[in-house]
Amino acid sequence: MFWSFIKSNKKGPNYLPSSMAFEGRSCVTGEEICDAFAMYFQSNFLVTSGLSAYTSLRNASHISPAQSISDIEINTETVLKLLKSLDLNKGAGPDDIPPTFIVRCNRFHLLPLKERRMISDVFLSEDIRIIDIRRFLVKLAQSHIDSPNLLSNIGLRVPKRSVRIPSLNLNVPHCSTNYRQNSYFIRAVKYFNTLTDYSELDLFATKPQVFTRTLSKHWFDVVQ
Repeated sequence: MFWSFIKSNKKGPNYLPSSMAFEGRSCVTGEEICDAFAMYFQSNFLVTSGLSAYTSLRNASHISPAQSISDIEINTETVLKLLKSLDLNKGAGPDDIPPTFIVRCNRFHLLPLKERRMISDVFLSEDIRIIDIRRFLVKLAQSHIDSPNLLSNIGLRVPKRSVRIPSLNLNVPHCSTNYRQNSYFIRAVKYFNTLTDYSELDLFATKPQVFTRTLSKHWFDVVQ
């Protein structure tokens, strides 16, 4: 009713109709017509409750209990459908990760869901996260992950007046925004540069499984 009135007056004079009817009540004055519009919007966009202001929540059995985000279980089919629907013709975002990489690695993103793990279980400790981020860089350098755009950003930094490289260091790409500064790839480079005591690890040769096992053994005294 409201939008029909607006559309009908786009090319005509801007005035209220002489009379209108809403819920069996006739409105003739401008104030009554405006009140009718207000009641119309209220009835359509406000959720009316059958409870009065004095109804005890204990007696309101139909009200759902408070839910925690850790109780949410995500459906793998829904997530996979959303990942596959990404437009591969679009460019990479501020984090330099192209949609092609996300689509091709969709099975990896769904792994926690396939194991029926809840959201609260997915959040790992900070040390495990750092290992996973570094492992991502190793897999990228060894072409286990096919992403030439990210691979082209990996550059060795060799100290001046040095014949041998005492430790492997990577150039950290310049970032003009905080969002890109905290991107997954930039964090991977920064974390990898902290590896100063592991001369047996080679970015381009050490297998990702060996890389993860070595760091886990040094940090947690366990072989994962």
